[in-house]
Amino acid sequence: MSGRSVLGGDLGFISLADCFQILGGNNSTGTLEITSPYLSSPGRIYFVDGNPVNGEHFSAVGIDAIYSLFGWLDGKFEFLAGQVQVDRVVDHSRMEIVLDALRMLDDGLIQKVGPTNSEAMAVLG
Repeated sequence: MSGRSVLGGDLGFISLADCFQILGGNNSTGTLEITSPYLSSPGRIYFVDGNPVNGEHFSAVGIDAIYSLFGWLDGKFEFLAGQVQVDRVVDHSRMEIVLDALRMLDDGLIQKVGPTNSEAMAVLG
């Protein structure tokens, strides 16, 4: 993957929905790579002119991969600005994706990835 890192952070502080807003507002082109301490493989979302055009995580691609990444509540992200060499397979608008993903997350249709309740309680205790 090529490109220069122009944005990065912690998903516990800046959510994936917020990343979509930032990248869309800047008409950004590049790759958003997301890592989780709970999974061995990163997820990637490809943007062209601020719009997500494809995604991948394990065997999921396209909109299914993007939706699954909204369940990552703990992790790091990095945006690498530069041209992307992927097929455009997502035709949903940026806001449509965010709203659908957040609804699906609330409805339990997207698996949450993060510490278990007992791990969270140990940190708080």
